[in-house]
Amino acid sequence: MRILIAGLLPYDSGKTSFAISLIRALKEVNVTAFPLKPIAGHNAWYSYGTLLRSLEMKTLAGNDAIRYFDETNFNINLINPFATLFAPIDIEPINYDITLYREIMNDGYPVLVRMTIDCDNITTKSYILNILTLLPQGLQEPIKELGNTINAEKINMNNLKELINNSPYFVDNCIKYLFDKYENIIIESYNDAASPTYASVDVNYAFIITPGKALLYKGDEYRKGLSLFQMPPWLIKTSTLIKYIRPIKTFNIYPAEYTASHEILEYLKNSP
Repeated sequence: MRILIAGLLPYDSGKTSFAISLIRALKEVNVTAFPLKPIAGHNAWYSYGTLLRSLEMKTLAGNDAIRYFDETNFNINLINPFATLFAPIDIEPINYDITLYREIMNDGYPVLVRMTIDCDNITTKSYILNILTLLPQGLQEPIKELGNTINAEKINMNNLKELINNSPYFVDNCIKYLFDKYENIIIESYNDAASPTYASVDVNYAFIITPGKALLYKGDEYRKGLSLFQMPPWLIKTSTLIKYIRPIKTFNIYPAEYTASHEILEYLKNSP
């Protein structure tokens, strides 16, 4: 069974916690599910502990991927084939230009990318921004150290952003490989994107998660809804999509312990 999990909100929908609750519930009935976060990004300042953990693991890994790794012990470069590290900038090097500062901070300032280019052999390639002088002093050395640890090639900002923009296409081959390798996969989208890639919509079921509620859709109905839009699924917001498709079932979920998991598994098991 393949399940796609997307969030209704841009942040803090609860996708990862919900996915982990399903993984645990499946494990209790002797079913192993592979957690797949095809594309992920995190901020080195707000998730500094994750930067340190990446140094320890000798790969760039974000918060969600690490949670999945700690839960399942699958290879983290397969759990998350494309990872991006963002960082804030220091306002002093841009002469206290608050307009520019806000623009850069709102758009995000990527500094490091790790991509798994061969999922069969788990081969990775990494790139680091060639100029890090806009970063706060406290982040420059740890990010340089991580870049050296993972043999990251230097790259300019335009090319780095191009890699990130094309990430949904880069990871689809890896996703298809994992589909062939694992029978049960739980795929997590990012932010409020309806799907992180094209291949990620090839699922039996899709959940849209928001605090307190999980909306369940049949995979074919979810794909039918996405087909109404003439754009890639990662550019379609779930808040727009749900105007056109109805869930087949809704479930209440609860903070800390997502106690609806067994109810959900029972429903999926008996669903026609």
